Amino acid sequence: MMQSPALPGESSSQIDPQPQRMADEVVADLGPVWAAVGRVQLRLRLQAALRALVYGLLLGTTLLLGTLLLVKLHLLPSLAARWACFGGLGLGLLAALAWALRPISALQVAARIDKSHQLNDRLASALQFARRSPEEPSRVTGLLQTMAMVDAARAAQGISPSVAAPWQRPLHLPLLLGLL
Repeated sequence: MMQSPALPGESSSQIDPQPQRMADEVVADLGPVWAAVGRVQLRLRLQAALRALVYGLLLGTTLLLGTLLLVKLHLLPSLAARWACFGGLGLGLLAALAWALRPISALQVAARIDKSHQLNDRLASALQFARRSPEEPSRVTGLLQTMAMVDAARAAQGISPSVAAPWQRPLHLPLLLGLL
């Protein structure tokens, strides 16, 4: 009687008797995916911080101009202009810091990379598979998930953060420069 080949996870003299070790290696193989997601996250974080800095400085500049007007009308002491200047600068820096520290979902970044690089949801699916609970999937499902994660790790090697998150000039930057 001919014996059919065993699926991953089955004990056989031909198959690795430790399927858990193979699953751990696959999760470790997602390093290129996590690295690509991290590079794009950093780029998105810097862009968000720059936008927030522009908006904060715009608001701070408006506050300063209003304070200068009130100082010229002798409704506020001249010391108020100095405090408004520091307050406006602090507001811009605080806004930039708040937006830079804001969490960005790795799954959303992976979906953005998938879309920009036409990867057909490879990275997002691999991250979802990696985050699933360690419940016992069927052998076929586990094999498909493993293959999807290996494919995503291969695809992640050609990711360019500049394609996934191109730099964009903040919308109100010319207005800020005009006020300064």
